[in-house]
Amino acid sequence: LKSLTNNDVYHLTRFTLQDLKRTSRLLDLPPTFSTPSGARLSDEEAFFLLLCRLAWPTRLETLAIFFPYSPGTISEAVNWILLFIYQNWDFLLHDFNSQLASKHLSTTKLDLFACKIYAKGAPLKACWGFIDWTIREICRLTRWQKECYNGYKHMHAVKYSAV
Repeated sequence: LKSLTNNDVYHLTRFTLQDLKRTSRLLDLPPTFSTPSGARLSDEEAFFLLLCRLAWPTRLETLAIFFPYSPGTISEAVNWILLFIYQNWDFLLHDFNSQLASKHLSTTKLDLFACKIYAKGAPLKACWGFIDWTIREICRLTRWQKECYNGYKHMHAVKYSAV
């Protein structure tokens, strides 16, 4: 991570180096941790590996070419950090009445978001979020071909969506 430029980090993760470090701190990740196989990683390294894994549709073996860890170690690090984030922050996905969630997703804040969006020219007065979707092309399958075919882009693909 130290040998990468800010542009490299952004290209690999869609985060700047500063944002990666800030988010790592905000998630309250432990400064270092050991994988079950004994490898020691810093919070920033593990979070960086997670972001790389989520940002590109790639195999662990491909990431191992760029990072000084085996595919098994990368897998353990990514799984550990995902589990840590889920165990500590999943309430934000389920409980909008929690103190932290209500601070950011209060009725007042959502009204503010909707007003700002409407002021920019959106036709809806109560819109506070947008559906974002990504299509990742995949090779043509022998099984489940019909389910993976995307008529819009005329290709076989995996589709992701989020608000």
